[in-house]
Amino acid sequence: EQLSLTTGGRSVTGNLGEMVNKGFEFELAGDIFRTEKFKWTVSANLNLYDNEVTKLVTNDDPTTLDVNESDLFTASNYYTILRVGEEVNTFYVPRYAGVNPANGEALYLDKDGNVTNSADGNEVVLSGKSPFADLDGSISTTMQYNGFDLSANFYYKMGNYTYNLPEQNMLSDGDNANDNQRLDAFNYWRNPGDTNVLPRPNSNSNQTSTRFLQKGDYIRLRSLQLGYTIPKKFTENMAIQSARIYVSGTNLWTYAPYYKGDPEVGIGSGETQGASVVPGEFALYSYPTTASLSLGVDIQF
Repeated sequence: EQLSLTTGGRSVTGNLGEMVNKGFEFELAGDIFRTEKFKWTVSANLNLYDNEVTKLVTNDDPTTLDVNESDLFTASNYYTILRVGEEVNTFYVPRYAGVNPANGEALYLDKDGNVTNSADGNEVVLSGKSPFADLDGSISTTMQYNGFDLSANFYYKMGNYTYNLPEQNMLSDGDNANDNQRLDAFNYWRNPGDTNVLPRPNSNSNQTSTRFLQKGDYIRLRSLQLGYTIPKKFTENMAIQSARIYVSGTNLWTYAPYYKGDPEVGIGSGETQGASVVPGEFALYSYPTTASLSLGVDIQF
């Protein structure tokens, strides 16, 4: 909210409006198989989310690029928007329509859905596409047999979208030719009739659009451990109550069919984001989640 300079400051932080958050949580656990020697247990949980902006204040700040009084842009680069009836930080970008095979120009859809070669002024609210997931959860399982044990934990997330800035910069279509580029950046239009290619090198080809907006669905093997408990007959003479050796790993496997990169972006401190940007809204340049392997021994006296 703007203040008179006679107060000693230009503005004060206030509530932008109102929103509603709704959700459900489900959890299930039990034994799949149980005998004297073999035991298999599984547990799973599912969280469903839904949020909606229900009211916004009138914004009279002339420096804010508002479409109308019910819209407020939330990020400093104006990729997302607050609009009544939509999710918080719904993406607001032009829609990419591919490459013109005749001349290699990048194509977009205007506000009416017609094909054009200009992204400027053709931003639209992408209903249902925000950084917030529709659901997430985990699945855990443990097996025990004759002293051996195997445990695994999977985490999954679906329904969120992330704007992939590294991909926009590394598939720059000539705009950032002096920076590192991906190998497939060279698969660009060269001759009339070329299809399944990137736009021809041009400083205007890699404009902000749905070309770099990617669905963040993924499932990740968060942890995996295999262990063996040494029988007591081998340890009781050494004053050892129990001894177990194990090998474990974290983040060993990830399946992300739509997103190109680490789907867990924007969560750690490596993302230099402003207060108005929610975690996962943009992929910047933080390090990907690290996979690890370890070997250990657990001895109890």
